[in-house]
Amino acid sequence: MSATAQIHLTHLQRLEAEAIHIMREVVSEAQNPVMLYSVGKDSAVMLHLAMKAFYPSKPPFPLLHVDTGWKFKEMISFRDDLVAKLGLELLTHTNPEGLAEGIGLCHGPIGRGDWSVSRPDWPRGLVCVMARLAEGIGLCHGQRAGGTGP
Repeated sequence: MSATAQIHLTHLQRLEAEAIHIMREVVSEAQNPVMLYSVGKDSAVMLHLAMKAFYPSKPPFPLLHVDTGWKFKEMISFRDDLVAKLGLELLTHTNPEGLAEGIGLCHGPIGRGDWSVSRPDWPRGLVCVMARLAEGIGLCHGQRAGGTGP
């Protein structure tokens, strides 16, 4: 009988093990690694894997959030609370050129809760496709940017 035991992993367990292996390999080979974190579902999974990969220590790299100005204030609060709770380093970057050009999220004149891209050289009321999709699936019932009511 062999001295090594057979370990049977499910497909999901193999994917998780591979992801953890890749994270550890990047840390061992990169000089200044960082992990992008958008506060979205994919970032949540990546953060969970990073926490698992380096447990009981913390991940040896900061999180980087590219702040587009398009997140609800509650998402930013969640991000800040989670990073504090986990004791992680968070770097944020905002595109200064975009801010200088007035690119951001605001309300358009079209109707309740509609969002439009605000840029001085664009026609008033240019509606963001994502906001229309979100409204179509019930995410924008009168909610304005930042989660406040109409």
